[in-house]
Parts: sequence; C-alpha cells; structure tokens
Amino acid sequence: MEALQRKAIENCTQYIVEDMGDVMELFPMLISLGYLTNYTSEVIKAEKLSYDKTKKLLEILVTIHKEDAFHRFIEILIKANKTHIASKLNDEYGKLGGEKLVDINATVKALSRISWSHEKPTYVLLEANKKQAETSENASNLKSL
Repeated sequence: MEALQRKAIENCTQYIVEDMGDVMELFPMLISLGYLTNYTSEVIKAEKLSYDKTKKLLEILVTIHKEDAFHRFIEILIKANKTHIASKLNDEYGKLGGEKLVDINATVKALSRISWSHEKPTYVLLEANKKQAETSENASNLKSL
C-alpha cells in the first residue's frame, strides 16, 4: 500500500470504526487474498469491542505491501454493502492527490453482475488520463468556435 493510501485510511479511521459494524464479515475475502492470516484474524477476534476489532484490522491492512491492497479493500467494502465507507476512503485518497481512484458506481455495477473472486480484481479505476484528454479536447473545440 502506498503512503497516500495509508494516509487516507489514517484520516478516515474514526469514520470507519464508527460505521463498520461487524468487521468479521470481511474476513473470508481478506483471508482469501492473503491480507489476513489465521493468526492475524485471531488477533482481531481477541479484541472485545467491534470498534477495537475494526481499528486492529486497519492497523494490519496498512502494513500490507501489495500494490492493489487499497483498491481491493475498497472492492471488499462495496461487496459487503459498505459502499459509504468505500466512497469516503476513495474521496479522501483523491483529496490527498491519489491518482488511481476507484469508480465506485462502475464497481458496484460490476459486482452486481458477477460474483467476487480473489483471483481477479473486480474494481474499476477511473480513467483519469482519458477524462483529462476529453477535457483538453473540449477546451480546444470551444476555442475554435
């Protein structure tokens, strides 16, 4: 996970822990991706309060050194019907200057059509370069008028 993604999680921690609910429902997907092990899941389960379980999960997630860990976490949140948390994280990442934002609506649609798989990401990234090119093209067209 890159520094801006870790910072987005850090900035949203309070919101996430207050709104997450049962963090255990995320475990099967997180374990299948290798983000949690049996040991780390037991460490989280040992926490008494759901607030503390969620906080412990976030502490573990930010230590994952996989390129798409942040995006897969957002995907898992969407799959678990926690789209509001996914949107908050994604927005915070964008505010911090993150370039690879998840297209939340497209990901929701994709997950409604196909079943989630640990083997292949389902999240859809916003095509920033394409949108930037379209904006430049539109500006050029306006100038020529």
